[in-house]
Amino acid sequence: MFEHILAIFVWCCALAATAATAEETEKSILETIKSTPELSSLAARLDEFPSFTSLLEREQITLLAPDNAALSATAENITTESFWQYHVLDGSFPTFPTNWTRYLPSMLQVDGSTEFVVAQTSLLSGTTTFWSGAQRTSYTTGNVTSCSNGVIHVIQRALALPRNFSSTYAQSVLIKNPSPFSTTNTSGAVVEDVNVNVVKNGSIEIKSIDSLSGITVFLPITYAFQAIGSVASTWTLEELRRIMSYHVVDEVLTPDAKGNLPRGEYSTLETSKQVVISSVGDVQFVNSARIVGKYNWVFEGGTIYTIFGVLNPDNTTVAPNASDSGVAFAGASFTTDVSFPITSTSSTNSSSSSSGGLSIGAKAAIGVGAVVFAIIATLLGFWIFHRGCSRQRASIKYEDGGYQLSDMSMSQKNLTSHPGTIGRGV
Repeated sequence: MFEHILAIFVWCCALAATAATAEETEKSILETIKSTPELSSLAARLDEFPSFTSLLEREQITLLAPDNAALSATAENITTESFWQYHVLDGSFPTFPTNWTRYLPSMLQVDGSTEFVVAQTSLLSGTTTFWSGAQRTSYTTGNVTSCSNGVIHVIQRALALPRNFSSTYAQSVLIKNPSPFSTTNTSGAVVEDVNVNVVKNGSIEIKSIDSLSGITVFLPITYAFQAIGSVASTWTLEELRRIMSYHVVDEVLTPDAKGNLPRGEYSTLETSKQVVISSVGDVQFVNSARIVGKYNWVFEGGTIYTIFGVLNPDNTTVAPNASDSGVAFAGASFTTDVSFPITSTSSTNSSSSSSGGLSIGAKAAIGVGAVVFAIIATLLGFWIFHRGCSRQRASIKYEDGGYQLSDMSMSQKNLTSHPGTIGRGV
């Protein structure tokens, strides 16, 4: 009899424990936030953002929750709904890849385009890294918390809202001048916009990349422009805009489940031409240019991938080759002195250009002309000076009443000038 009572007691205890466990795992994301001490700062702000709170009640979501220290240290404007919406992911993501990055859609949309967060988990530490605007990195602390309507990852640094293309480019350490995609030219002058051609209703409009959404930019590294510097420096403004437009795909491309960009042909803003994404072994290419760097660069209008080469809309047949530089411009040679026409449509900037907006040949001609002018001016000065001295000496009489004889012609030594070395302008 006693054994039966003991068995019933044990069964009841197990049932109670199971019920308690079930009740604990069935907490919603909102309930979990309110009961977690390290998220008390977040919990205190829930009533201030009804739209954000409403998102947390949806099913199958992921919250990247900044802990108390992260919220107190962030320089971001945390008083906007968009800041909090960006921390909610559309889908339940308890784990992330260890060998590649994964692009995660957030609940934040700008001009109808979804803003992404990028994630990857370290195989050694198990810590997940999240990349957000301006390539800011945030790391998970502790384990993932499962909730009835999704999961929570606590992070030690708040995400940064994605910014426009120009701001994102300016804050990157990966790519600098010379590049026509930069908002400052090679002389350091600020350019108002980085413009490309956009076809609308059958006509071409000039648009700033900052004003576009739902796009992918294939951004050549600095060396890629230098590798074709002799050709790039001769581009007209129209040619440059066309080439830049060819680097912009009119959709957001994100890696697949294996971390690769999906292969195929994609339309660009240079509407008559497409780019081709392919793979050679583990290396991916767009046309003949290698895609380099980590896949983790997002901006307000979409995604950015760096490439080792400049795409040529008039030469799309160059085969991808992992062993070469992917130069698609015939006859191009390397130079560090690359100048581009300014692509801004402002009245001030459209009439000028980077580094004076002149090609290497034009700048060289100006340099030679300046040196020749200096030589002529110097010789003319010597001649005027000599005539003045001769006349002055001719007017001076010797003490014996005679006149000073006029000098003989100038010696070869005095005729030798020392002009500076004539070189190509830089």
